[in-house]
Amino acid sequence: MHDEEPERIPRLFDETIADLSIRVGGPRTCAAQSVFGGLTASGSNTFAIYILLSSRLQPHYQVLMGLGWEELKLSNPVRPGDQLDLEMTVLEMRQSKSKPDWGIVRNRNLLRNQKRETVLECISNIFVAKRPGAPAAS
Repeated sequence: MHDEEPERIPRLFDETIADLSIRVGGPRTCAAQSVFGGLTASGSNTFAIYILLSSRLQPHYQVLMGLGWEELKLSNPVRPGDQLDLEMTVLEMRQSKSKPDWGIVRNRNLLRNQKRETVLECISNIFVAKRPGAPAAS
């Protein structure tokens, strides 16, 4: 995450936050007085980074659509300068009962910073296309 991004986001999306930060001395002063003690990315921004990285990590699947996430946790803040890395572990792969040419993949996802601290953790469920020629489930 680039150093200026967390400062730019409130100005773009929330005039109240931008107005408050201007009155108390700017985003860095406002952030320093927060429970985090400095600038952090929002949970939405962290989740968006996870989505971007997950799409790059799954080239061997033809993802048809997401089915949702479970146990979503944001355990540590993302700060300016953090380098994030995504680890995905396949928990389950099965054929869809309602769509025989589709499969369902369930993954455990860990988004970590350069200190190996987990910043986002969740379980994702996705519909994927079945490989051509793959045997039908019995």
